[in-house]
Amino acid sequence: MQLGQLSFAQVQLTPILMFNYIKAHRRNWGLTQKELGYILGFDNNVRICQLELGKKLPTFSEAIIFELLFDKAPSRMFPDLYHETTEALNQRLKPLEDHFNEQKQTQHTETIKRRLYKVRKELTKINSHRI
Repeated sequence: MQLGQLSFAQVQLTPILMFNYIKAHRRNWGLTQKELGYILGFDNNVRICQLELGKKLPTFSEAIIFELLFDKAPSRMFPDLYHETTEALNQRLKPLEDHFNEQKQTQHTETIKRRLYKVRKELTKINSHRI
């Protein structure tokens, strides 16, 4: 391994912290971590602590519960995760769009290309407004 390069194992062990607003909303409600954990179906505060610190990502069910409880969309509760996800989606859609540009042009491929373009345009707009 050369200096400055990380092995796959090192990358896997590096924690990726994701900022979120769980703690702010929990405190605004006056809930303890244990109480919020109970709402999510846990008997202690460990999962809430991990989520608040950004050490763990929410499950789909947890994101729905937070949305219903705090009246905030997951994109607002988990801005870093939302940004990372939209960036990754945008990067995957571009080659797909290129693929369809190389295909025989049919009504089907044209429809797909229009849809891909529309989604990528929206993703670009979303990410350009990120602070």
